[in-house]
Amino acid sequence: MGYASYATMARGFGPGFDAPLIVVAKGHGPQDDAPYLKALRGAIERTPGIAAVTPPVVSRDGQATMLVAYPTTGEQDAATDALVNRLDDTVLPKSAYLTGPNAGNVAFANLMGSRLPALIGVVVALSMALLLVVFRSVVIAVKAAVMNLLSVCADVSVKQIGLGLAAAVLVDATVVRLVLVPAVMELLGKANWWLPSWLDRLLPAGPDGGRAGSGSGSGPASAPAEVH
Repeated sequence: MGYASYATMARGFGPGFDAPLIVVAKGHGPQDDAPYLKALRGAIERTPGIAAVTPPVVSRDGQATMLVAYPTTGEQDAATDALVNRLDDTVLPKSAYLTGPNAGNVAFANLMGSRLPALIGVVVALSMALLLVVFRSVVIAVKAAVMNLLSVCADVSVKQIGLGLAAAVLVDATVVRLVLVPAVMELLGKANWWLPSWLDRLLPAGPDGGRAGSGSGSGPASAPAEVH
């Protein structure tokens, strides 16, 4: 659909014409449960953000009923997402379900959002463990974890679509990787390579087969030789 067609449809039917929310109720035939369906439709119509609700359509066997609700806002509008959550949480009874492409997208986003902190935690923890084994430095592993979290914050603070994603990548590649990481390492100096001897003994051998420290006491691990 071109923009002109979309604008014409939006003017005629409202911006929510392309974001229909399908409500399905099970086991309610037109004869037995007409009051229930009337109450259900009325509850949806009275919800702020709903423009119109179609009359109930009952399946041939009477085991399911479908209504279509049209929001006052468009598919990409944040208010539409909030409306979906409101309908699902506080308006619809347990015997009715909100479905369709738009409701499915919101449900998927909610699921990903609820699992995202755990996913980020696992990724950061694994990256810390890997860097600790490879570089044998507590400071470098912790610094990398902090920088990764800063990059995640840059991602989350902007919409991950088009220009927003490009801005997040630019912040990560310039501010975090090219400015903060070298600056912090320069300020820390030899402390970058600090590793307690007890942790050195617990860690598996590094890529070169050796260990970073001498194994006696805790102190800085051997830093790479400076190149002049």
